Amino acid sequence: DVDFVFSATELNSLKFYDSLAIDKNSSHVKLAVDTVKDMGYNGNILMEDGDAFKATQYIPDTTPPDLNSFDLDLDSGLMTLQFSETVDANTFDQGSVKLHSMAAKQYSQVYDMIGPSLVAGTLSASNNLYLTLGSADLASLKDKGIGTERNTTWLSMTAGGVKDKSGLNVNAVLESGIIGGQSMRVSQLVLDQTSPGLSKFRIDRTAKKIHMFFTEPVTVQDLSLIKLSRWWTRAPHSTAPPSPSVSVTTAGPSTPRAEAGRGPASAVHDATSKLRNLCDTARSAARIRKWIATLRRSSAETPPSCDPARPP
Repeated sequence: DVDFVFSATELNSLKFYDSLAIDKNSSHVKLAVDTVKDMGYNGNILMEDGDAFKATQYIPDTTPPDLNSFDLDLDSGLMTLQFSETVDANTFDQGSVKLHSMAAKQYSQVYDMIGPSLVAGTLSASNNLYLTLGSADLASLKDKGIGTERNTTWLSMTAGGVKDKSGLNVNAVLESGIIGGQSMRVSQLVLDQTSPGLSKFRIDRTAKKIHMFFTEPVTVQDLSLIKLSRWWTRAPHSTAPPSPSVSVTTAGPSTPRAEAGRGPASAVHDATSKLRNLCDTARSAARIRKWIATLRRSSAETPPSCDPARPP
């Protein structure tokens, strides 16, 4: 008798095929010429396809799979689960996997998968599952502070979250704090390296708020860097006038006063000019009303229109 022992890689490659070596009827062996030799150095003859031997005994796999490690790339959104053997991707339950910011899940922020896309490993890596996390999943992770470093990236998994090719449930990865439990820390972590961007914003003048929407969760570092502008950004070397910017900080009220030595005509001109500026930037309705009153007292000239749909 001769026993051939499969390596882990060879055994996983064998399990990769759904209809090979799953019972006696799907297990046949054939030998090429001179695969073995007797004491007289006589090699065996070639076995053709029709001469292959069917297994006389078949012992099924009875060892459940384990999750050995996991990697997380927060820049590309790829999460890799590496198991002890080939698993059936069709049996994966995304709700069985939890990521948390501390080893003890009950004391930490917990991430539940929203809608990742799943890809099974290839023949050479059939014991891997690859999860691509979408924008909602990545936003949830980052919002909870998971993945800032290895010590804030832990995993737990319930038993049966995936099955091997023999239908055996994966063993659980119990979180720390449970008797016999030990959360799994990420093996390879790639930090987020993509800069956030402003995707849209809206102004609520009733509530006196500006709502800004970014491509990912952010924290405000400096409010003074946020500006409102009347104009779209223009190309370099544009001949258009410079865009006036207004800080989000509300300006205080001011009182118009005429300069010494200047007549009513100058006062009217100044009031008209200032009114147009205020219309352009729309800083304060109260200040506009003050300049309109000045015009009415000083001249019969009709004040310029402040129609927001038409620049004055």
